[in-house]
Amino acid sequence: MTGIVVGVGPGPYTGLRVGIVTAATFGAALSVPVHGLCTLDGIAYAAGQAGLTGEFVVATDARRKEVYWARYADARTRLTEPAVDRPAELPEQIASMPSVGAGAALYSGVFTDVREELPQHQSAAALAELAAEKLRTGGEFLPDQPLYLRRPDAQVLSQLQGGHAQVTGTDNSPNGAGAPDVRIREMRWWDIGPVLELERELFPHDAWSKGLFWSELAHARGANANRRYVVAQTPDGIVGYAGLAVIDGTGDVQTIAVDQGYWGTGLGARLLSELLRTATAFECREVLLEVRVDNTRAQRLYERFGFEPVGIRRGYYQPGNVDALVMRMIPASEPSGASASSDAADSEQGTPHGSQG
Repeated sequence: MTGIVVGVGPGPYTGLRVGIVTAATFGAALSVPVHGLCTLDGIAYAAGQAGLTGEFVVATDARRKEVYWARYADARTRLTEPAVDRPAELPEQIASMPSVGAGAALYSGVFTDVREELPQHQSAAALAELAAEKLRTGGEFLPDQPLYLRRPDAQVLSQLQGGHAQVTGTDNSPNGAGAPDVRIREMRWWDIGPVLELERELFPHDAWSKGLFWSELAHARGANANRRYVVAQTPDGIVGYAGLAVIDGTGDVQTIAVDQGYWGTGLGARLLSELLRTATAFECREVLLEVRVDNTRAQRLYERFGFEPVGIRRGYYQPGNVDALVMRMIPASEPSGASASSDAADSEQGTPHGSQG
């Protein structure tokens, strides 16, 4: 025995907990690694083995009249993050695609091309074969932690305060050229832990809570998603993150933060560019953010991206009772400052956080 594979969901709480704890216990007892895989990926792989080709959707029963689902280009290539939604709220394009899984079969009135002859549930054998293939080809695995997707029912979540933004440090390299080992990717649920550590380091007085991050990521998934969060990843871990909210055609920069070791590399500008591309994709008419009135370097960066001052929020940043300058820009097809040299602060949180650097 050289390793153990476990489906980490999405799925019901009890089933995931029992399965993952069992796998972790075996791994500890045998001193072998435990590899997590998305359960939907395992069903997709089994469907491919059974002969399904081309694009399709995997949907499993999430109970509460919802389905866990994801879209695939083929049996090995997932196109979307796993999501949980009511079937009736799925885009018609998704519901009309070939679909497999118990969720698709259960809601065959919505999923119009259900392939019921294909596997509807996770096969342990297919999951093991998929893991073996990934090990041979150097594919990625998930942590052996449950992929719930839903927020905990009993958890009290912090309320999003109006108009946050966070950007810290100094940015001197053109478009992040000083940090070539950093890639920007979607923020996922398992990133919340390391992001919280960085959040508390940069904003010790009023860091965002775990509940608030869970809430924001929950709004970044599904057919009605109105958030997008990204992280800056290096081989050693996460060194930055950023998020955008979209409400009624207005984009609001929620947060941009960069590890102090990467100040001066242009990473803040890269993260902002990614948010502005998101705003364009959401067809935002405008994008707003707040910045400390005494942070002139950050203001110069934002001006290069097309932001202009439109107002003041008195005493917005605490402690210190520092005013926030509200800035606004109209998105273009490409962020105008994406290739500009930047010398602004890399992290400043618009929930009342102080600036860094």
